[in-house]
Amino acid sequence: MWAEKGNVSRKRRRRVQKRTLPARDLWDPSKNDISHHSVRRMRRYRVRRFIWFVQVAFFLSLGLAIPYVAKWGYEKVIYQSQHFQLANFEIETSGSLSEEVISGACGIRPGANLMDIDLEEVTRRLQSLPEIASVEVERNLPDQLSVKVRERAPVAWFTGSDQSTRPLREGGILLDDEGYHFPCREVIEEIAHLPTIQVDGLGALKSGQPIDSFQIRAALDLIESSRLEFGAEEMKITDIRALGTWGLLCRYPGDLLVTFDLNRLEGGLRDLAVIVKKSRSAKLSLKTVNLVTVKNIPVTFHSAQSPDGW
Repeated sequence: MWAEKGNVSRKRRRRVQKRTLPARDLWDPSKNDISHHSVRRMRRYRVRRFIWFVQVAFFLSLGLAIPYVAKWGYEKVIYQSQHFQLANFEIETSGSLSEEVISGACGIRPGANLMDIDLEEVTRRLQSLPEIASVEVERNLPDQLSVKVRERAPVAWFTGSDQSTRPLREGGILLDDEGYHFPCREVIEEIAHLPTIQVDGLGALKSGQPIDSFQIRAALDLIESSRLEFGAEEMKITDIRALGTWGLLCRYPGDLLVTFDLNRLEGGLRDLAVIVKKSRSAKLSLKTVNLVTVKNIPVTFHSAQSPDGW
């Protein structure tokens, strides 16, 4: 009985071994002892492998196609949509630049798509204008572009021995309180009475950049300090001329000429305030004051004759 069971087990093992060939023999055409069970398994394996390759190729193609389809749809919906065409262009500025100048500098064509406008490029174009200190550009969907401009506030005219830099005319050079200079587009009332600063020998100036000159810086500081010291309109500086590297000659209303030491502007202003107060109490009209001298400051008064010219 046990011998018969052993023979049956050996027969089963031989059948299993005959059906399940090693993997290296599955694709060998010289093997003729492959059973019909192994042939069906190979076919199923080939079919499954083919289906796997098809699935992989499908998902790869889908993954590559999705960005292009999304881009096409985005451009179709956004860039070609009538709802996003620029219809409201708001411009807000702190100075006298006209909306025509600002909008022209933006370089935006009429009817442009709001989503197609490069805000960084618009900002760069506006900042290239020498009168502009800072810019804010905002896109407000669906059809509004907002531009806020902070212009440089002029505090003085710049002039030199070169006649091309004469003040009080279109194209004249204006200065802000930081020394940045820019051309005058139009002489309006607000800038017609600004003081003039004359410094010779500075050479060519690059518009929209600060002037690298300690005389210019000192003159601007003196204008502001004098305004804070006196306040009244009758003591507002009208002209400043640099005297080399050591002094500033200032003209005040009434043809008062005051010479300041570049190294002692604040102390000179305090001395001038005392002199002005004393002369007014004595009802005397000042003509010249030399504040370069610390002690025994030379002072002259107007006579009946007209004062000397500038």
